[in-house]
Amino acid sequence: MPPSPKVHRLPAVPMKTFGPTLRPRKGAPLAGIVLGAALFSLMGTACTAPAPPLPPEPGSLEALEARRALFLVSPEELGRLRDTQDVPLVILEVGLDPDAFEAEGHVAGAHFLPWEAVSMERGGLPNQVPPLDFLAGMLRERGVTDATRIVLYDRGAGLQAGRAWAVLDYAGLGARTRLLDGQFAGWQAAGGEVTQGVPDAPTPGTLSLTPNPEVILPGDRVADLVWARSTQSPATLGELHLLDARPAEEYSGEIPGADVARPGHIPGARNLPWRTTVGPDDAPFFLDPAALQGLFAEAGMEPGSPVVTYCRTGGQAGQLYFVARMLGHEARFYDGSFVDWSRDTERPVVSPSTTAAPEPLPQETP
Repeated sequence: MPPSPKVHRLPAVPMKTFGPTLRPRKGAPLAGIVLGAALFSLMGTACTAPAPPLPPEPGSLEALEARRALFLVSPEELGRLRDTQDVPLVILEVGLDPDAFEAEGHVAGAHFLPWEAVSMERGGLPNQVPPLDFLAGMLRERGVTDATRIVLYDRGAGLQAGRAWAVLDYAGLGARTRLLDGQFAGWQAAGGEVTQGVPDAPTPGTLSLTPNPEVILPGDRVADLVWARSTQSPATLGELHLLDARPAEEYSGEIPGADVARPGHIPGARNLPWRTTVGPDDAPFFLDPAALQGLFAEAGMEPGSPVVTYCRTGGQAGQLYFVARMLGHEARFYDGSFVDWSRDTERPVVSPSTTAAPEPLPQETP
């Protein structure tokens, strides 16, 4: 990638504590759940006289465009970065089908990163963040080191790549990882070079992961927040929003979804399906910043407000977490998501009005 830090270095966005680690007992008061508003600013570039211009207003289209360049890379830009090789670059296709990667072609120079590298069954729950030593090993085998930049893509509309970005952000690699806008379909449409076969395995180098545990919000912490919202003044929780990334039918409970014990959604959650953030399958480019901000505004969110994303098992939540971070929101994701929530009968669920739920769809989205 180019050496310019304005393009490739992500300014740190401070993460705040959403609530206490203590799960409240029934009838016990809950103190200390006070959430400040998310603060976000873009760092200006130092220069000599005259005085540097003021940074863009947070939430403005100018600021959103600047952030977009830190999170996404266009097919044309990736082609230039791949050819110049000014900065060590590792391109990873995230997916479930290594045979398609080999036989049907892939972005030239890319390596295949299997889905289980970023999403595996743990503790009886599907699609959880894997152990970091396992993740580090998978990345090292594909050439990721402490010196490389990373580009992720998938063969669909970006769900798997978005989930992978969320996991890498948790592992401390988000600041040097971007998604290929348009995914593999966009690369092909732009005339990007496609090769078949399996690339030579690189020599593993040194890779250090520094996890940020605040990126992931466990179910007990989500339960604390729901309890506080139902028993205290809404002002206690500031502008915090729970965002359900599933399709509307699963959010309402009309379609339960695989492994969901009690259909519906978490009380207080708003529905923002992840699929609405990108274009059609043959051109799954992200919507422009104004349109994305409009989707969040329709779900009741002010620019920069704190967000917790969840879905069925954490895959869709990872993609929506990526979008929220790209828009400058202080974001976390609930990895266990609604499968975990619905299994605990002490946790409330907003259920559909009908008593008999239909059968789940034959194909499920994580």
